[in-house]
Amino acid sequence: MLKRLSILVMVLLATSVQVFGQNDDEDDENENDGHLDVHMGLGFPEGEFKETVGDRAFFGVGGGIYFPLVRKLTLELGLTYHYYWMERQEEDFQKDDPQFGEYEVTSVVNSNMMPIHANLRVSPLKNVNNAFYPYIEGIAGFRLFNSRTRISVDDYTQNPPPDEIENETKGAWSYGYAGGLSIKLSRVVFIDGRVEKLYGTESSYIDPESIEYNDNTQEATYDKVSSNTNLMTYSLGLRFQF
Repeated sequence: MLKRLSILVMVLLATSVQVFGQNDDEDDENENDGHLDVHMGLGFPEGEFKETVGDRAFFGVGGGIYFPLVRKLTLELGLTYHYYWMERQEEDFQKDDPQFGEYEVTSVVNSNMMPIHANLRVSPLKNVNNAFYPYIEGIAGFRLFNSRTRISVDDYTQNPPPDEIENETKGAWSYGYAGGLSIKLSRVVFIDGRVEKLYGTESSYIDPESIEYNDNTQEATYDKVSSNTNLMTYSLGLRFQF
């Protein structure tokens, strides 16, 4: 995969070097300083991440802002931010303690993910008066994972213990690559579609099935599971030149 990506990068760079020499006198509409991208899309966990959080797709929204680094080589530097709703997981468990008898635990876990990345984009046809503008990107940054857990215990008494609520935020380094295509609608508005392959370092999550209630301490206890955070995303949105 890395070998094929390296070959693709070299081909696009070579193409961009050839193209800019032929388009020095293009119309000023191709001399925009930067652009704003706005997307919505789906993220699909992969590998250990999929085994840990399930195979549901995450819905997300976000975007990024890009500015040219080297105009003639069509290199751009961008900063992107997205927000993904990972899942809402509600489960009920019947527990039986030898000392205190049966009780019921209900856990509700709401999770979300916030990728924040720096992006280096190569757009070989940016300086060409064209309708289609493919690009590739290298991506590096981090992702924040936030979970809000509510644990309710019903010990079948008139005064059950109060709900426990925990908010937790974890971070993981994130890197990868992307490819996309912008289609021109007007001088400043484009349809933009992209695919990202993201690799992530390890993060941890609450295991709902491990939740137990300790009647002595009046607290719920639980274990956590860890995994990498590899992800594939598919996005569609608009690009605005400025």
